[in-house]
Amino acid sequence: MSTTTTIYPTIDTRLAQAAPTTNYGTWTVIKIGYATSTSTFDNGIFEFDVSGYNPSDITEATFTIVQTAEWGSNARPMTLGRLS
Repeated sequence: MSTTTTIYPTIDTRLAQAAPTTNYGTWTVIKIGYATSTSTFDNGIFEFDVSGYNPSDITEATFTIVQTAEWGSNARPMTLGRLS
């Protein structure tokens, strides 16, 4: 019998191309995408603690992002990647 578990990020932040030395670790919003005001990109980094799970037991994973605001009208593709 399968079990569904929700895991929230333990750490998250934003990487802003226009401000590469700024620490956004305490911000409550993660801006992701193309910033038209600076013509640069913002990226989100999310860390999940999955150390308590056996990788062979994970059969499916879903990553959900909720959009709370929009700063432009041009849709752009997003890429989700794994960092290790």
